[in-house]
Amino acid sequence: MRDTTASEAGAPRAWLTDAARLLDVHPEALAAELVTTMLTSGAIVLRDGRLYAAADHTPVAPEALRVPYPRAWPATELH
Repeated sequence: MRDTTASEAGAPRAWLTDAARLLDVHPEALAAELVTTMLTSGAIVLRDGRLYAAADHTPVAPEALRVPYPRAWPATELH
């Protein structure tokens, strides 16, 4: 997990701003509700003043990532 810089900490992410606008709430209120809901559900935990995922990390096998990018997929004909 990387630390958030001071400039990032005060500026909502674009997705949060867009979602808040659609829900007609302030981004800060939406963020607070999301964090509260995730804490209440047990999805995240607070340790030493930081939020962490509650689920254990399961590494992905390297071979699972060895798939062709979409640009390498064979072309298909539309019928």
